[in-house]
Amino acid sequence: MTRTRQTARARKLRERQATEKAKINAQEWLDKWYTKEGTCLRANERDNINNFGKTRWEITELDISRQNLEGPLGLAGFTNLKKLDCYENQLTSLNLKDCMELEKLWCFDNQLTNLILPFELPFFELPFKVNLKTLVVSNNLLNDLNLDALQGEKLTYLDLANNNFLEQDLGCFSKFKNLEELNLGSWEFSGSEGVFNCLKVL
Repeated sequence: MTRTRQTARARKLRERQATEKAKINAQEWLDKWYTKEGTCLRANERDNINNFGKTRWEITELDISRQNLEGPLGLAGFTNLKKLDCYENQLTSLNLKDCMELEKLWCFDNQLTNLILPFELPFFELPFKVNLKTLVVSNNLLNDLNLDALQGEKLTYLDLANNNFLEQDLGCFSKFKNLEELNLGSWEFSGSEGVFNCLKVL
């Protein structure tokens, strides 16, 4: 057997083992390691992230990617969170209504059918606008996303590829004046492509 075939077989075995690994309830896991009333019990999430001993409101970066988490997940109490990595799980719903400071969200490769962004909060009788600069939701099952909640001047990276979005007019992206990269995958659109003149990179 050639080395190439051996490598391919080993990769397939690892993928099968990962699939067969017991799934973990996402909300129970989060509440266990990032307690609502106490402090974080999980150390060294990543080389540059260590939230051990911090309360939820003290955490600004959170990496819970590749933890085999499944089901709905809500991040209540993470009011100062700026960056969230939760990709490559099997999350079905993600509720971020408390994460008013969120700037970067990487939740690709899940099974999301529902994504709740922190918007429509009262602020001098005006709806709160999301501070997101990076939004990556590719490879999910979303059929709707409230683009009106996103700040047109702040968003610079948007990846919506490989979801179940319905056909829309290209004009829905015209407000994103500082967008540097946009990935739509196979999402079908109508209207003039001239709207993309505002983009720096497609």
